[in-house]
Amino acid sequence: MRRGPIKFVLIHHAACDSRLHYRLSEAGQTEALLPESERASHANSIEIGLEGSFSDSPPGDRQIGALKDLLLQIKQRYPDVAFGGHRQVRGVRTQCPGRRFPLKSLLAWTRSGLIAARDAALQDEVERQYHP
Repeated sequence: MRRGPIKFVLIHHAACDSRLHYRLSEAGQTEALLPESERASHANSIEIGLEGSFSDSPPGDRQIGALKDLLLQIKQRYPDVAFGGHRQVRGVRTQCPGRRFPLKSLLAWTRSGLIAARDAALQDEVERQYHP
């Protein structure tokens, strides 16, 4: 099914019953499940699921690192995209991605660290193209 413009990236845990574009293993491996051009569970969203439920413990460093790498790639393709957890979707009653998922700190990173990482990646690309 086709969908409208991408406005959001939604983060889920694996126990959530949602169609996903990407799944991140506990070891930090990224698996593409759906093309970004296809609608997953929520309109206008790219949806990422992390293995684990995060009700009792947070995701590990490898998984968070892989998530940040993927979010950077998505931000480079869709500069105006916003980020959030599944539980932030209006009309949805869920704790997904889990109460121990570090959503606040991840969202803070998307407002500062992600921008710095994006700018550094763009600078690297310019350097590669103009100073081989």
